[in-house]
Amino acid sequence: LPPASGSLGAALRWGGALILSSLVAGLATAPFGAAHFNTLSHYGLIANLAAVPVMGAVVVPGAVLALCLAPFGLSAIGFWIMSQGIAWILTVAETVANWPGARGFVVAPDAWILPVLVAGGLILLLWQGRLRWVGLLPLCAALAAWPASERPKVLISADGGLVGVMTEQGRALSRPSGKSFVAGIWLENDGDGATQQEAFDRWAGDPAGKLQQINALGHTFIHAIGKTGAKQLSKTCQPHHVIVLTVEAAPPDGDCLVLTPALLRKSGGLAFDAQGAITAAEDPQHPRLWSQ
Repeated sequence: LPPASGSLGAALRWGGALILSSLVAGLATAPFGAAHFNTLSHYGLIANLAAVPVMGAVVVPGAVLALCLAPFGLSAIGFWIMSQGIAWILTVAETVANWPGARGFVVAPDAWILPVLVAGGLILLLWQGRLRWVGLLPLCAALAAWPASERPKVLISADGGLVGVMTEQGRALSRPSGKSFVAGIWLENDGDGATQQEAFDRWAGDPAGKLQQINALGHTFIHAIGKTGAKQLSKTCQPHHVIVLTVEAAPPDGDCLVLTPALLRKSGGLAFDAQGAITAAEDPQHPRLWSQ
């Protein structure tokens, strides 16, 4: 807190230190938040300036007081003090989050971008002498390449319940509702702030239709939803058709790719890149450390 003397210079130094520390903390954590949550807080500095002093002056002392009073059964006093500070912090967060343009959306970066960006930042901050400025090269390269990170052209969920196709307007989804968690993750990773309904409007399908189709990568992707959609499928299919079923059903005749729930359970979700190459979530060539 500012010293009791009320010195203008001391108060300005305190305020400057608070602003600088909040700015540095925001800049240091922003790339990680953007990479993992695909959002940027435009007013994070303002929120920190209103919340951080309360954390240090009210919440933390309240926690210490609660700990000291606990042996006497009086910890509720400290917890009440903490609750007042926490309530203020939550109010600040909610208020700032509701301001117009509070959030920006960014595409999920390619795998190499965040490590290179961090390496450049560490060189810039930790290296001694003029060579530290070499860190600007990888840092700027990573930041410049981030917006151009490639996203799958087509995504198919692990249970066949949702299909997403990248269009000029953004990713189009095959359903206006349902599978909202998957839809949200896909749109967030695209850096897209659209709702599932807005993404479905890009598909330009019938909201009540159980047979949705769209053209991409030289193929026609057909999403047959439920038993009704499976019954509406033609009895024959063409080689350029990719049919996604949500229920087990007899596949149509023809040399097309039919993705059934049983097949998708084995492969996991599927992603088609711009060249049409398919990557499966359960690809044995790219095992995850926690699933070996």
